[in-house]
Amino acid sequence: MITFTPAVIGWVLPPGLLIGIALLLVHRRRINREPNLIKREFLLFRLNLLSFGIYAVFLGLLLFPLSLLLSRSGYPDNVESVQSAEQLQEYLHIYNQALVTALNVLTFFFYFFGIWLLSAIYAFARLVKDALLARPPQQVSLAPPSHD
Repeated sequence: MITFTPAVIGWVLPPGLLIGIALLLVHRRRINREPNLIKREFLLFRLNLLSFGIYAVFLGLLLFPLSLLLSRSGYPDNVESVQSAEQLQEYLHIYNQALVTALNVLTFFFYFFGIWLLSAIYAFARLVKDALLARPPQQVSLAPPSHD
């Protein structure tokens, strides 16, 4: 079983990100050649949703070693099981590190989610604008319709 230590993440993450970004750019270039505006925007939305899902899985993988660390360290059953102040400090240090890491991961998740949501709303608004402007303008008449 692979343990996701910082060293493993440091060696795997940069090449994985470069390959992922290259694949997303190639796929986006192919999508941009689609002549139908509505189909193009739905394909871009699907691509954005897929990339967001991959990002969420990656953040989950960052939390996985943290959960292993907490499950291995255990917790004291009662006050008597803490033998010294150093042991208590070690427990507090482990749980503090876990909380800080979880908070960092959640911060990155919500930051990216906000950017993704706003860009999806912008793309949808652009699609509606382009679709409405692509139609021929209809004549608006203020005169009542004639009944001939």
